[in-house]
Amino acid sequence: MTPQDLRILSTALGFTAVVMQGENISKKDGARRATGLANLIEEFCHTALPDSFGAGAATVFRGDTKQTDRLIERFKGNLKDGKTIDLPHDRDLLLQLYDRLYQRHRSHATDNLIADEILHLLDEELLFDAGVMQDADTSEETVAEKLEVQHRMANAIITIIKAKGQCQPHDLKAESFTQHEIAVHWPMAYALAQVELKIED
Repeated sequence: MTPQDLRILSTALGFTAVVMQGENISKKDGARRATGLANLIEEFCHTALPDSFGAGAATVFRGDTKQTDRLIERFKGNLKDGKTIDLPHDRDLLLQLYDRLYQRHRSHATDNLIADEILHLLDEELLFDAGVMQDADTSEETVAEKLEVQHRMANAIITIIKAKGQCQPHDLKAESFTQHEIAVHWPMAYALAQVELKIED
């Protein structure tokens, strides 16, 4: 059974349970109770029978912080155990997870981390404005060319970090990298630089 199938079944069971109670309640209250029951049924199924719906199958309920936090903790547990996680395909649900993770991150982030993240997001805004990010996956570079750029960029990042203590995408413009190269290769080059710095330590 897919997560979507489970959601449909849980919703049907929730409404059936409310109707069978036979109480004289408004449609609004009935829908609220049914939705609450459906959420509980779905959460129980994922908790008690996780393998039946894929490892860490994603179910998020809009506006429900507690449910979102439980899902995040489940994802963390699966990752610690070396399992894969099944993220939702619904954009609204992905954004809910993204926003909640940012909220949790902000609660313990230092001022420097927040400032770094602002600079990173501003860099991405500039890349989007220039139309670079949208075309980032259409690069016709060969594997050898990509590796060469990533190696050069990683070395530049290491040099900048050693000189300034940190490196942001916009810092690479002074190192003769184009906006397109930064958009395409920054994640891998930065990861390579971090690995190299850890080896040096």
